[in-house]
Amino acid sequence: MLNILNIGVVGYTGMEFDKERASHLLNDGFDTILSNHPVDNVNLISGLTSRGVPGIAYRIAVERGWQTFGVACAKETKYECFPVANRIIVGNTWGDENEKFLSMCDVVLRVGGGKRALAIATQFMIVNRGQVYEYELDAIDS
Repeated sequence: MLNILNIGVVGYTGMEFDKERASHLLNDGFDTILSNHPVDNVNLISGLTSRGVPGIAYRIAVERGWQTFGVACAKETKYECFPVANRIIVGNTWGDENEKFLSMCDVVLRVGGGKRALAIATQFMIVNRGQVYEYELDAIDS
């Protein structure tokens, strides 16, 4: 029987940030999570977008041979989406997908992010009583 870990990723999508640093933090976060949760397979779950931290996380997941899931509202499909293996659309408005996203995650990795990423991570800790791995990443003023 294979053990599967579902890692949710949240972070910046619309802000500018140091992408090389974000990639380093994501890899470090994934390695830390896997050292604490040894499993046979990993599913990466994020917000479907190919932009920002989620887009970098998806690319790393593909390099690592992980399955990818995109959970988003219908509005997200009007933007550039990552070609995830599994696409789940919930509702029509930003945030409609949060409950579904959080219900699918075993752990959440937050790398940077604004108010929405912080709110999702906090909700996962409080409501879902899940473990969140957090890495700070400053936005770059444009």
